[in-house]
Amino acid sequence: STAAALAELEKTDGLAPFGVGAGPDLKNSNRLVTNAGQGGLSLPEKNYYLSADTSMKKIRDAFVTHVANMFQLYGENATDAKAHAQTVLDIETKFAQASMDRVAMRNPTALYHIMTIAQFDSLTPHIKWESFLAAQGAPKATEINVGQPEFFKAMDGLLVSVPLDDWKTLLR
Repeated sequence: STAAALAELEKTDGLAPFGVGAGPDLKNSNRLVTNAGQGGLSLPEKNYYLSADTSMKKIRDAFVTHVANMFQLYGENATDAKAHAQTVLDIETKFAQASMDRVAMRNPTALYHIMTIAQFDSLTPHIKWESFLAAQGAPKATEINVGQPEFFKAMDGLLVSVPLDDWKTLLR
């Protein structure tokens, strides 16, 4: 499955479009909890992908050119490289649409959503978090702080709506 592949790729190369790790409980600094947070953006934050501003459009165009150059260095012809670079931008734009913006990210209360692993599994039915964490070599967790539940719900949907070949392009 795509979720199992992401678990493996996160362990070996840090490639999952989200982060999971230990950190302080935002409401009790004497306690460590497992935290899950949004990710997957190459550009600094969501507005770089979503803004209609001309300067942001130029940055997106430069990003596609850069990614296409990387695919060419990888051995692709120019036509395939440009198409694959556009695929990367398209998927990252979907991540950006689901991402919490940087203003909301400054509010600790907005980032505090402690839930059991079973509740997180219900939020993201295509990812089994106990298996994901085990694949990372993490200790067994009973609860997790999900910083951006809406992002994870959207990410779960992308695991099935984005074609496997497009995931492979993004992760390459």
